[in-house]
Amino acid sequence: MIAEFMLGALSVAFLGGLGRIRKLLTYPTTESIEHAATKPLPHMGDDEVITIWGFEEYGDYPTHHFGNVDSPYVARVEAYLRLIDVPYKKAKSRGGSENPRHKVPFANIRGRMVDDSSRIIETLREVFSVDIDSGLTKEQATTGHLIRQTLQGSLYWVILHQMFDVPEGRRIFSAYKTAALPPVVSTFIMRMILRVQRANLVGCGVGRLPHSEIVKKGQDDTRAISSILGDHKYILGTAKPTSFDSDVYAFIVFLFYDETQVVQPWVQEIKKECPNLVDYVKRMRGLLYPELEKRQS
Repeated sequence: MIAEFMLGALSVAFLGGLGRIRKLLTYPTTESIEHAATKPLPHMGDDEVITIWGFEEYGDYPTHHFGNVDSPYVARVEAYLRLIDVPYKKAKSRGGSENPRHKVPFANIRGRMVDDSSRIIETLREVFSVDIDSGLTKEQATTGHLIRQTLQGSLYWVILHQMFDVPEGRRIFSAYKTAALPPVVSTFIMRMILRVQRANLVGCGVGRLPHSEIVKKGQDDTRAISSILGDHKYILGTAKPTSFDSDVYAFIVFLFYDETQVVQPWVQEIKKECPNLVDYVKRMRGLLYPELEKRQS
């Protein structure tokens, strides 16, 4: 019996090794990458209702009291929908597995299946003929673009590092995501998730840095956003919110209030250092999620 078990284990290890070798030898071509990037999503949901798929349904995630932040990118789309006052339905994805690109959010916008938060927002602009950025000057639009790139291209990776590389964040994420699963299954799933996210972090370069340097990146990014905001009501000093406010709200609310982030001492310190951002998040929450304000009053 032991011999059979050992033979089975060796077979699994051998096949796993062959799989790794195959991946090394079959480097993706430009054509295969383009095919994967343009492969259509399967049709899902009701064409009469705008439906957004995220990791969780409304109210399921620990930060839901600040606006259902199950992912900064999902929160970005939800915030934009609320800014343009378009009703929508939130649905739970199976970890993005329904999407050929294995990512959330994705959406059904009047029968059009669209993924990627930027694509979704562009489609909403087209379908509803609304552009809340139309009044921006060229300088404001340029500043907004740089803010968006700072959030998506830099701060996002700090957030992921604190969720998957740092023990405290990893423990919180694991406990929440696998609470209902048997220990053996939860361990297997978490190892797969951590392996993928670790590869992503290393691939972007942030995962190759020591923790102290990654923290400094997060501090610098947050201070920069705080400095641009100043004493303005909205991020670009406009009288009304723009699409760039949906970005700032989504990423800063996650950093300031998600349980995987708030366990980091520097996050608590930066909130004290940047009270204007704390006030901004509360103000935006009141604008975007008035039902939460009523529920807590």
